[in-house]
Amino acid sequence: MHVLVGEGNALLASGEVGREAAARLRAALEGMDSVLGVLFPRDDEKLTAEQQALFDERQEARRTRDFKRADEARAKLDGLGIVLEDGPKGTRWRRKR
Repeated sequence: MHVLVGEGNALLASGEVGREAAARLRAALEGMDSVLGVLFPRDDEKLTAEQQALFDERQEARRTRDFKRADEARAKLDGLGIVLEDGPKGTRWRRKR
């Protein structure tokens, strides 16, 4: 899949592939990914617009060291069923179980 995506991107960038071929390539990748689940996130693996806005607000508040505002955004996300995990590579989120 990695090679297929790389070659597809190269062909798209060069203009050698049109919309129809690109759509067929994406459909093939989506078919493979429906089994593997590594390329395209499922709807339940995405934040809603409200959740994403709160996540972004918290990231900005942390960046500017406004920890009170960051804690408030975290609490709101927790109320919406989203748990944040801060680590050395950044903040990850997961749904409460």
